[in-house]
Amino acid sequence: MTRDHTLVAELSPSRSDKPHGLLRETVLWVLLGYAVLFLALMFCAVLLVTGVLLAAFYQGLGGTLLAAAISLAGLLTAVLILACLWVKFDRPQGILLTEEDHPELHRVIRETGSCLGEVSFHEVLLDPQLNAAAVQNPRLGMFGWYRSFLVIGLPLMEVLTPEEFRAVLAHEFAHVGGPDGRLRAWLHRTRATWEKIVGRLPASPLCPLLAKFVHWFWPRFNSRAFRLSRFNELEADRISAEAVSPEVLASGLRRLAIQGQRLDEELWQPLEAAIPNSTPLPDDVMDKLSALVRSEPPAARREGWARQIMALGAEAGDTHPGLADRLSRLDPPDALPLAHLVPERCAADELLGSAFQGEARERFSREWLRGATCSRAAHRRASGDACDARGVRDAWKRIAALSRLDGLEKIQPEVLALLERRPDHSGALFLRGCHLAQQGDCSSADFLERAAGDPIIAARAFETLASYHARRGDTAQMDHLRSRAARHDRELRAALVERSRVDKADSFLPHDLSAREMELLRETLAAEPAIRRAWVGAKQVTHFPGWKLLVLVVDARWPAFRPVSERTQCQLLERLAEQWEVDAYVHPVRLDEGTRQVLRAIRRRVADSEVYHCH
Repeated sequence: MTRDHTLVAELSPSRSDKPHGLLRETVLWVLLGYAVLFLALMFCAVLLVTGVLLAAFYQGLGGTLLAAAISLAGLLTAVLILACLWVKFDRPQGILLTEEDHPELHRVIRETGSCLGEVSFHEVLLDPQLNAAAVQNPRLGMFGWYRSFLVIGLPLMEVLTPEEFRAVLAHEFAHVGGPDGRLRAWLHRTRATWEKIVGRLPASPLCPLLAKFVHWFWPRFNSRAFRLSRFNELEADRISAEAVSPEVLASGLRRLAIQGQRLDEELWQPLEAAIPNSTPLPDDVMDKLSALVRSEPPAARREGWARQIMALGAEAGDTHPGLADRLSRLDPPDALPLAHLVPERCAADELLGSAFQGEARERFSREWLRGATCSRAAHRRASGDACDARGVRDAWKRIAALSRLDGLEKIQPEVLALLERRPDHSGALFLRGCHLAQQGDCSSADFLERAAGDPIIAARAFETLASYHARRGDTAQMDHLRSRAARHDRELRAALVERSRVDKADSFLPHDLSAREMELLRETLAAEPAIRRAWVGAKQVTHFPGWKLLVLVVDARWPAFRPVSERTQCQLLERLAEQWEVDAYVHPVRLDEGTRQVLRAIRRRVADSEVYHCH
C-alpha cells in the first residue's frame, strides 16, 4: 500500500509550523489503532468463552454444534489477527564492525552517543550505500522488544571528513535518543509495522469489519506519520548542529548530496544501462566508486551538480526534506559552495584503515556482481518470454484468418503447433475440439471443456459439445450442456456489465503481473507517444473471479496546438486493450477529473501500481 500523498498535501499547510501538535495527534491515532485491535481480540475472547458456556449448559446436539461454531469463529479470528500482528523485519545486511577490530570507530560512536542521551546499539554494520541509518527491528512484531543496529555506508565514510562523519552520526542518533527522539522513533517503528500489517490483513469473512477499519485507519494515520517524519529530519539536523556545529553539518550534507548526484550520473546510470545488453560487467565496482569519489571533479561540474540539487524540493514519497530547506533551517554563517569536494583526510581512512577497506570493497563488489548477473538473466528471460508471447499472438492471428478462408480441416497442423507452444491457449483448444467433434471423436470433450475455462468462449464450447452429443443421440447430456450454456450466458452478461464500470468505491487488489506481461505492457505503452504514465490494479469482481479484471489508468497528453477529439481518445484506449497480450479482461481509462478518484483508490491499495513513466 502506498502513502496517501493527497492527505499529506492537505496536512502540510495547516501543520507547517506545528510539529508538536502533529506529534500529539499522531500518537492519538496510534492509540486508536491499538484500541480497536484490543477490542477485536476481546470480542474473540468473548466468543470463545460464550461457546464454552453454551457447551457446559446445553448438552444437546444442537447446543453443542452451536457452541462449537461460536468458539471456532472466535478462535480462528483471534489466530488470524495475531498472525497479522506478528510481523517480521529482516536483519540489516552488512559487515559486522566489532569494537575489538575497530576501536577508534566505536570510540567515536560512544562519544557521540553519550552527548545525545547515552544512545547505544547492539550491532554496528558496514554496507555499500552512500548513507547511514539507525535501525530498530521489533523481535515480537507489534509487541516490541527491539534490537538496534547502526548501519554505516563505506562510501559515506570515504566522502566525509571525520568531523562531518560525527555530525551525520549525531543526526542518526537524534532519531532514537532523548525523550522526544525515542517517541519519534517509536512512531516510526509503529508506522513501519502497520504498513506490514495492512499488507498482510486479508479481507477475511471472519473479520470484515476489522479489515474495513484498517483500510480506513491506515491512510489517515500514515499521512500524519509521514508528514511528521519530515519534521523529525529537521529536528535531527538541529540536534546534530548543536552537538557538532552548523557549518560542519551543512558542509557534510552538501558533500553527500553532490557526490550522490555524481555517482548516479557517472557510475550507476551507465552500469544500469549495461545490464540489459552484453557489455561485460565489472568485478571491481566498489573500487571504481572509491576512485570516483576520491577524485576532484572540474569546478564547473561540481557547481552544476550543486545548483541542480539546491533546485530540487522534496519528492512526494520522500520522508527527507530537500537540501535547500535543510540548509536554510540550519542557517550556517558560511553558506558558500564547497571549495573542494574531496576532503584531504576522509573518515574511512581515519577510522577503518586501508587494508580493511580493500577487503570490504572486494566483498561488496562480489555481491553487486552477483546481483547484477541475476538481473541480467531475469531481463533476458523476460525478453525471451515477451518474444514468445508475440510469436503466439501472431500465430493465433494467422490461424484466425485462415479458419475463415480454409475451414477447420486445413488449419489443424497450425493449431497443433500452437498448442505445442501454449497448451492452455483457449482459442486453439476450441478450434481443435470443434474439429474433433465434427469427426465424432470423443476426445473433443476434453478440448472443449478446457476451452470453456475462458468465459468468452465457454458458451460456444458448450453449444458445440451439445451438438456433438445430439448427433450421438445422448439427449440428456445435450440438454444439460445447453442448460450450462444458457446459465453461463446469463452470468457472462452480468460479468461484462460488472467489468464495464469502474468506480472509486470498488475494491482493488495487486495486479500480480508476470515479468512477461509487464514487459509486453510497457512495449504497448511505449508505442503510444501520447502516454506519459500508467497505473494498473485488479478490481475485485463477483462474477467469474478467476477471470481477472485489470484496470489500466493512463495519463495521455497531446500537444496543446493539436486538438484531439473524443473519438481519438477512445481509439487509444481500444488499441491498448487489444494489443496488450495478457490473460485477463482489460478495462483502460484515461486519467482526468472523473477518474482521478479511481486512480487514488488504486494507489492506496496497490503498492506497485505505477508500471510506466515516460520521462
